[in-house]
Amino acid sequence: MSDKQYARPLLIRTNQPSIELERVPVSGEGSNYDENFIQKIAFEHPDCLPVTEIDRTYEDLIPVCMELSTDAGPLDILYVTPKGRLVIVETKLWRNPA
Repeated sequence: MSDKQYARPLLIRTNQPSIELERVPVSGEGSNYDENFIQKIAFEHPDCLPVTEIDRTYEDLIPVCMELSTDAGPLDILYVTPKGRLVIVETKLWRNPA
């Protein structure tokens, strides 16, 4: 099986024309994206995380902080739910530069 995807993704919108999306490299040469980029996106847009598909008790995440220092090392992102449950997110790229 090939590790490359050749189909072009579409953004399908209600009552608007679909938009063909352009593929951009997210790692390696020519990429402007890194784990910090992913971390910022997840922090600013917690709804992009499929937490309610895993456990609905963790829905409506509220971002608290990024890079929280702990004895075990920094937490990438800390969220809290409206009911006070803590959620820790670790961001990773599929492939990191060597």
